[in-house]
Amino acid sequence: MAMPWNPKSSARFTEAPEMKVRPFIVAFALAAACTDPAPVAYHGLPEDLIHPKGRQVLPDTIIYHPVHVDNKGGILPWYSTNLGESYDHVLNLVWNFWKNMEVDSNGMQYYMNHQVWDPSHDKRGLGGDQIMMAMSSWDLYYNYTGDESLIENMKYMAGYYLAHSLSPPDAEWPNLPYPYNMNVESGIYDGDMIIGKGYLQPDKAGSFGYELVHLYKKTGDEKYLEAAVNIANTLAAKVQPGDNDNSPWPFRVHAETGEVGVLVDQAEY
Repeated sequence: MAMPWNPKSSARFTEAPEMKVRPFIVAFALAAACTDPAPVAYHGLPEDLIHPKGRQVLPDTIIYHPVHVDNKGGILPWYSTNLGESYDHVLNLVWNFWKNMEVDSNGMQYYMNHQVWDPSHDKRGLGGDQIMMAMSSWDLYYNYTGDESLIENMKYMAGYYLAHSLSPPDAEWPNLPYPYNMNVESGIYDGDMIIGKGYLQPDKAGSFGYELVHLYKKTGDEKYLEAAVNIANTLAAKVQPGDNDNSPWPFRVHAETGEVGVLVDQAEY
């Protein structure tokens, strides 16, 4: 039986027997370890990566904008002739769309209830790994911008999801998040979009745990680490040998009973 891992426990190691080493060898090794490596000269990105040559504007459009191409026919960003500025602009557009998205009828941010934004309110609930992918994106974007509001958004998503999605501690598959809100605007995540209430997806739980570790590293808040360890302990206890035809974990499983969702005539039940 796998023992739960405790991140705060200290391991004890048996000391190796004393070894006799010639002093000059030790001095040489210490000198080598303390010597700074030669600095690597950085000359910036090649000019053609920042300002591509031969920009042309074609009569075709992609959604709202004319198609821009370089002299080899590769598609270029429409926003600026400077690719770095275009990259920055598009990332900022995505983040601003997300953080300014409307509040839903239950008082939650729209993206906590729905997987598709639609002015008339799409009726489907959350995407299976929607929260995890958003946290991953904002973690990387924070590294790029240093914008503290990204951390606050990650804390908001993680905190609410932890409080309203986890399987019971005494379940067959405990302390894992359900991926879907069966009653879309209930604010409760309690099942799977395809096969129903009580089912969860272990791989999505693993993704959430991974992002919680990143959030812990950025905030120092141990509740994120503890939740990640709980997820890891459940997955470690349930892992089975896998091969070309058998996954180490089921794709969908009932958290309370351990019943696995199976394919019948290409549909899951």
